Amino acid sequence: MLFEVRNELKEFVRAQSLSLESKIDALRADNHGLKADNHDMKADIHGLKADIHGMKADIHSMKADVHAIKLLVEEQNARNRIVLDGLSVYFEKAERIELRMNRLENIKGPEAGKK
Repeated sequence: MLFEVRNELKEFVRAQSLSLESKIDALRADNHGLKADNHDMKADIHGLKADIHGMKADIHSMKADVHAIKLLVEEQNARNRIVLDGLSVYFEKAERIELRMNRLENIKGPEAGKK
């Protein structure tokens, strides 16, 4: 009877040991799965960081384009001022000539304009 109890205990311990080993193997598999998920998440994060760096590069490119356009607008404004100054001088001169012509017509009389 003692042998039977001992054998029964041995079988129980062996069964519990196998059960624990299978649970440990399952935990190891879960751990490997979690590590794989962690690596996937890290890869996704690196992909997002690369996308962010690409967007930053695009923003810097757009800023450079905006600055180039700003420079062109400033140059055009400077040219417009020169043209406006020239036109102002031209119109002032035309007005002076017109006033002089009116004065001459008034001095000579209305008959001078008919000839």
